[in-house]
Amino acid sequence: MKISISFYGNLIIHRTEANELKRQIQIPGGMTVSGLLVSYGISEKTVKAVCNGKKVDVRHILMEDDYLQFYSLNSGG
Repeated sequence: MKISISFYGNLIIHRTEANELKRQIQIPGGMTVSGLLVSYGISEKTVKAVCNGKKVDVRHILMEDDYLQFYSLNSGG
């Protein structure tokens, strides 16, 4: 299924070479936020996940056309 994702803060290293703010990816049905984080090698403890404008837990099951945003909890500044 297809979802859109964005990375912010220290997580921008996971953006594409074109440095796209938002991109579409294909994931298997039933995937959780946690599963997606694991696929990118990102620790659950270092991010806040927002799905369709609402903060979600890492156990949240992703659905077709979701828009998932990851924010670094240790962005510095």
